[in-house]
Amino acid sequence: MKNSIQYDLTILIKKNVPFILADCIKDTGGRYVIVRGILYGEGVAFMSLYCPPGQPGGYVVSAFTKLVNFNIRNLVVGGDFNCHLNPLMDKSPAGKQHLLPQAKLISKLCEELAFVDVWRAQHLTDKEFTFFSKVHTCYTRIDYFFVPKSLLPSITSSSIGSIVISDHAAVFIECSIGGMSDRTSRWHFDSSILYDKKFASFFVEEFKQFFSINAASTDNPSLLWETSKAYSRGLITSYTKSKRRRQTEQRIILESKLKKAEQDYLIKSSNGKLKEISALRSALDCLLTNEAERKMRFAKQKLYEHGDKPGRYLAYLTKKKDQKSSLDSPISRKEV
Repeated sequence: MKNSIQYDLTILIKKNVPFILADCIKDTGGRYVIVRGILYGEGVAFMSLYCPPGQPGGYVVSAFTKLVNFNIRNLVVGGDFNCHLNPLMDKSPAGKQHLLPQAKLISKLCEELAFVDVWRAQHLTDKEFTFFSKVHTCYTRIDYFFVPKSLLPSITSSSIGSIVISDHAAVFIECSIGGMSDRTSRWHFDSSILYDKKFASFFVEEFKQFFSINAASTDNPSLLWETSKAYSRGLITSYTKSKRRRQTEQRIILESKLKKAEQDYLIKSSNGKLKEISALRSALDCLLTNEAERKMRFAKQKLYEHGDKPGRYLAYLTKKKDQKSSLDSPISRKEV
């Protein structure tokens, strides 16, 4: 009987990353998506894969085959594989020694294609997990990043986050590819601080002090106005950076407490410890949600500033008209 469930995977790439898309391959059932392109002058391919429980593994073999057929070095596979590869290290409490068929298949593919589990390769003896089952009250590591062994030296770090928003923990890797360089971004005013009463009182007091000191020192209103704008930006930047630093510190503290609570639960499980974990997750979820809302506001602002507008379309038409009417070279009357 054909499986009627349709899955949907996505690979997101930040807009300011200089990635040039060359090819995109999708599974008809939505179980994997492969993106190939050029990043910092080097060929790269990313694959996001989801392994539904109980399904035959033919699509996994097909996905890996299509990926390696690109014949490039920079290959990254990530996803939810719904199985642990080592029952002693990737499950708590430790399970039976036998592996699920899909775990055996993935292990065999990695061995044949020379792929490696990034996190395990960099944390040989550590025990961290990406999924908690309330039904079975056990932790497992079932979310992985796989790369070719030749790419492993380029992976600078790997880590597992906390289980907060979804029932899975995020897995992070950092990879050095080509001529990567830091980019500087333009300053944007964070309008959300206008609703911050502490900021309002801080800004008013500082601005009053600025005018009391500088208003009498010049008779040029324009100079005073331009100076006050620069001073205002400095105040806003200082306040927002300080606020963001405090939020980051709070997030790190909450993540640390959550990680410790989860480790304590692994050692000795109890309902009280589960309630503590749930409370910490809720607090961290609230903090991350506020940060996501702030980033969405900036995304909408960028779309408004740089998105398609009638003025931009008119400029495009004008440019095309100028190109058509321009003369590439002079011609003589005989040629006419």
